Amino acid sequence: MAVAIVPVVAEVAGQLQEVTVAVGDSVKQGDLLVRIDSTVAEAQRAQAQAALELAQSQVELAKTQPQPSDVAAAEAAVDAARAGYNRALQGATDEEKRMVLAQLKQAEAAVSIYQGQYDRIAGNPYAAMMPEALQLQQATLAKEAAQAQYDKVLKGATADQIAAAYAALTGAQAQLARLKRGAEPAQIKAAEAGVKQAEAAVYLAQLQLDKTDVHAPADGFIYQLDAVEGSMAGPGTVLAIIFSHDAKIVIQVEESRYQDIAVGQPVSIRVDAYADRTFAGEVSAIAPTFDYAKRTVQVTVRPTEGAAELKPGMFATVTLLEP
Repeated sequence: MAVAIVPVVAEVAGQLQEVTVAVGDSVKQGDLLVRIDSTVAEAQRAQAQAALELAQSQVELAKTQPQPSDVAAAEAAVDAARAGYNRALQGATDEEKRMVLAQLKQAEAAVSIYQGQYDRIAGNPYAAMMPEALQLQQATLAKEAAQAQYDKVLKGATADQIAAAYAALTGAQAQLARLKRGAEPAQIKAAEAGVKQAEAAVYLAQLQLDKTDVHAPADGFIYQLDAVEGSMAGPGTVLAIIFSHDAKIVIQVEESRYQDIAVGQPVSIRVDAYADRTFAGEVSAIAPTFDYAKRTVQVTVRPTEGAAELKPGMFATVTLLEP
């Protein structure tokens, strides 16, 4: 039998796109055996890389000092919010009151004009369908809107409006303070931790991508091949079995002969495939325990010559020689 029997197992799920070996092929450790569809793994790698770049930009942003233009814009926002809050507290100015009153009077005058025009055609059975009716309706709506605006200005801001204006002011002031102060050490530390986390995600994504190419884990030859192009595989699916080129023979020796065997003891090996030849070998290992039922001990023999000709599965006869 082979000294080493190594199963080749898929570690990721996907369709088998390419199988590069056949049964009996000799392979070296690291040779490509099977290629699994990598579309999903590549997308996950790209997504992880994008997340890493975002995390790195957040660290750079946290460490960057604010530009004068940014500070000026934040200060202007504070001034605007303060002015809005003051207007909400103080109510409308005399000028604003005069303006809305003028708009209301203008709307009332328009209604009076259009009302007169409508009165002249009111007796017409089709008066409701004539332009004068539509003009009067539009003027009436404009007057109602002007009246509502006038009433609102005279009444002043409500408690909710004042609270909203104050919230806008405090928010603008806080934003200006944060901008001038810069990021806190804890914030920078958290951003740097985010970079490390993203780097780990990229590493894991790359590992998954690398596993879509299945390589030979050891030297040997393909004893069994279960991988078929186009089929699906999942983690744990056995794709192939590799036997090492080196062979060993396991024999059972009677307990009564235990004192006659030793590691390194020469042996002769005969196989049916080469009936006219004898291969030299030696004892390479002796099991530390006995088979209680058979009263035997397991002995491992390795050929020292012609190993390439002795294949796993051959029937062999071993003769223990004198040291």
